[in-house]
Amino acid sequence: MSPEEIGSLLRVAREDLGRSLADAASVTKISKFFLSNMEKGEFSKLGERPYVMGFTKTYAKYLGLCEKNISEMVRKNHSEYEDSKLQIYKTGR
Repeated sequence: MSPEEIGSLLRVAREDLGRSLADAASVTKISKFFLSNMEKGEFSKLGERPYVMGFTKTYAKYLGLCEKNISEMVRKNHSEYEDSKLQIYKTGR
């Protein structure tokens, strides 16, 4: 599943619950900026891997989704991003 598809899944789950981004931010203590980026599939804008995984698990739990499955999908995609970033540093420095 692509990052955009994961983001869409999160957005649809939130909308199905009838909750706004502001509601989600208030309860999860994750900023609307980060939640919005998650729902767009832009996980690389959340920071380093521990933040990405923590935010993902927290948001999935809030939405009533399986935290383990969602975080595993994100981890696989974020690993690809991290690997490409490491590749740049290995060859560029």
